[in-house]
Amino acid sequence: FRKNFPMQCDAMRCDATAGVDGLDYTAVPTLPLEVMPDVPEPKPDPNPNQPRAKSLIPALVCTCLFFDCAATDMGVIIVPDIFAHLGIPQWCNALQLAAKPGVQVLANMVVGPFVDRGCAKTYLLVGVGGLAISSGLVGLSLVSYPFLGARGAVGTMLVSRCLQGVASSFISTGGMTWIARTHTSDERTMAMSTAMMGVGLGVVTGPGPSGWLASVAGPASPYAFTALGLLVAGLLIECQSVEEVPDTLGAFDKEPLTPAESGPEAGAPFWRQLQNGDILSINLLILCANTVVTILQPTVGPYAQKSFGFGPARQGLLWFLLAGCYLIARPASAFLTSRINPSTVVSLGVVQLCVGTALTGLAPVGSLLMPSSCVIGVGAAFVTTPCMPLLADIVQTKHGKYGMGSVYSMADISCSMGCILGPLLTIPNVPFKIQCFLVSGISLALLSGSLQLPSFQNTTEQDTPNEP
Repeated sequence: FRKNFPMQCDAMRCDATAGVDGLDYTAVPTLPLEVMPDVPEPKPDPNPNQPRAKSLIPALVCTCLFFDCAATDMGVIIVPDIFAHLGIPQWCNALQLAAKPGVQVLANMVVGPFVDRGCAKTYLLVGVGGLAISSGLVGLSLVSYPFLGARGAVGTMLVSRCLQGVASSFISTGGMTWIARTHTSDERTMAMSTAMMGVGLGVVTGPGPSGWLASVAGPASPYAFTALGLLVAGLLIECQSVEEVPDTLGAFDKEPLTPAESGPEAGAPFWRQLQNGDILSINLLILCANTVVTILQPTVGPYAQKSFGFGPARQGLLWFLLAGCYLIARPASAFLTSRINPSTVVSLGVVQLCVGTALTGLAPVGSLLMPSSCVIGVGAAFVTTPCMPLLADIVQTKHGKYGMGSVYSMADISCSMGCILGPLLTIPNVPFKIQCFLVSGISLALLSGSLQLPSFQNTTEQDTPNEP
């Protein structure tokens, strides 16, 4: 106080006979404490352009997720024709399609703890570079398949798909963690919703435009375009200088945790986070939403053709409506999440999944399949949109003891497992209607978990992670 207010010290005295520095202030008359000025030291802004720079992060992550999903789905049209020309069995095509999500599940177990301890943007760049290399390998194998032969084409395709699975784990985990570390809890819902729209856009636009481009400029051209787009996105990501706030629990709580209690430093096994009921519920909801969509993807078209005489155009319309409603419902669900309890939005999505799948199985006429597809698309968006920012809120409180990298890796595993589990459930010779009722019952069983999801009120100053 003497250092900052020397003149006031000359006009006041300490109650004791001597101060901490050994000087005697007893001869100075006392002034009431109310006259002591309260002048807080100004906190300099470490990054004046942070709000403007932050707004680009969701768009960049959305771009990376778009290229990731587009690169995954464009092979559904291009690769089977090449394999058929070489006389490669159909199971080889199924193997290379399943290689990517399988490797992605395994890679996430390692990627999550790495992101916990490092810079999320750096690991996102690693994923972008790996995906660009894998896309180049696929294009190379498609161009040189006359020289590689059947075995060489299959081997190159498997290597590239495995590399794509590793890159996808870095992109999804690093991208979501980057958003969580640079945005406040109030901003995360809309930011993550914007980023996750890249998944739907990639699924919707991947096969069609890539097939047209392959027919015009050759089968390798879509992958070359993807690699070029990823390089441009990587350069833009590298130019971002928004500060990442560490997500260790002690950094956001008034009472810091001991090293034995703080998440990544505790060395707890990756899978032990599922012992947390909230994290387990969120992952089950994400798994269920992706399973519902991937069960319908290969089955609803043939069912509509067999039962109601739907041609290819109307079958494609069913999938387009589902994916389109999913994209439209993303920002709508984010808006609702910011206004009401997130568990209410998730529960509403679970009910829509239950009703939509039941209506699909009960539809007496083919025209009812279209509104049921819309309901399923909206329900999937309502389930997944609030779940992703909720994971970051759990990390920032004592409800969980893991870093954001670990929880988002687990969420990506749930998404991948849903994409694997859905097609596997269609293999048994079970009627389509029974499959719909089974999925509807599973969705209804998860309603109790969605109603118990936590709600975080971000009214305290320590809950804003973008303030160092």
